[in-house]
Amino acid sequence: MGTQIVAKGADFSAISFGFAAPVTRGLEYWNYFGDSADKTGRNLVVGKSGVAVVGAPVVNPGYARMTAQSAYVQTAVLDQAAVTFLAVCRPADLGTTQWRYPIASIAGGTGAAVGASLAIGTDNAPKVYASRNNGTSDVALVTGVAALASATPFGFYAGRVGPAYNRIDDKTRSVSNAGAVTNPRSTPNGQAYRVGSGIYNTGSQLGVLDISFAAIFSVELTDAEIDAVYQRVKAFEAARGKTI
Repeated sequence: MGTQIVAKGADFSAISFGFAAPVTRGLEYWNYFGDSADKTGRNLVVGKSGVAVVGAPVVNPGYARMTAQSAYVQTAVLDQAAVTFLAVCRPADLGTTQWRYPIASIAGGTGAAVGASLAIGTDNAPKVYASRNNGTSDVALVTGVAALASATPFGFYAGRVGPAYNRIDDKTRSVSNAGAVTNPRSTPNGQAYRVGSGIYNTGSQLGVLDISFAAIFSVELTDAEIDAVYQRVKAFEAARGKTI
């Protein structure tokens, strides 16, 4: 025998809808976007810091449209020397020469660009970007995969930054790339990560991005761990009508 208790009028979707992280090692932030505005400002990881919604990301069924510097999510997760970024997203427009940042702490400018990001560049190629200041100039390592096609669906992207290498995995297209770090990025920049925006405010950094899912881990996840998250999120997104 069992008892089912239903709270009349209760709505649990704002805190638990579709959330069951298959990997919790280093998990700092996890959220699904879309459907209602209250879901934009969540961190679904129990016991972790909340977020602030800046401006007014446009809520759509299954995703939120964010504009760098004016409509994005500010997390409380500080830049890490080793980090994994995961996101389901697409550029709102491939015809613009703008950087789009699913997740970023890049500040930009000589002496200030220390940071890391998962990005879609001005060339429309998904990539992971990490940089540090060597005392006189910024040293960057950018590792990317092929540019997206003109009719771009949502894709699942994983970016890893650590002391040895950067790696970008486009799970939807089954392509990846890694680059060795010759000048290790050892000092985080003290910035907290943003979702949907970089920190450097300049003309080529103001791209628009549709984001359905984002997560931040303060460790370099293994290939198996990333695939476990991908399979879980893939099933969830399929229920929302997306093939990733």
